[in-house]
Order: sequence, then structure tokens, then C-alpha cells
Amino acid sequence: MKRIKVKYKKLGKNHAWGLAPVGANHIIIDERATGKKKIEVLSHEILHQLFPKLSEKEITRSEEHTSELQSRFGISYAVFCLKKK
Repeated sequence: MKRIKVKYKKLGKNHAWGLAPVGANHIIIDERATGKKKIEVLSHEILHQLFPKLSEKEITRSEEHTSELQSRFGISYAVFCLKKK
């Protein structure tokens, strides 16, 4: 299983909430993201790292399917235990 480190830093105004550098073993999340936004960005960037050949459109579609499944099963939130390094 691929290990992905999560790094937090303030990204510029013109950047997205997160970045998944190609070929790296980490993702970068804007330290200003909190709550639901943080979880959404984290899952999005992890998908980019796990499936680097998928397009942005395919990643977004995967997120929509996940959200639909959560709704159907009555899962209203997710809890992630994250360590800031």
C-alpha cells in the first residue's frame, strides 16, 4: 500500500486548496482549510496520488459517486485523524 504524507502550508490566492505533486509521496493541503472543506480536499488529492493517470474530470466524478453512496447509506460525515507535521 502506498503511504502518502500530508503536509500543511498556506497556499497562495491563485492556487487550489490542495496540491498532489506528480511522482511525490505527499500531498499539500492549505492550512486554512477546515472541517468539511479539509476532508473534501484531502480525499480529492489522495485520489490524484493513488490514480495519477485519471483526469481531473474522472477524479471529480469519483468524488460525486462517493458522495452519492454516503447519502444513500445515511452517512452524513467522515472523521479523519490527521497529524500536522
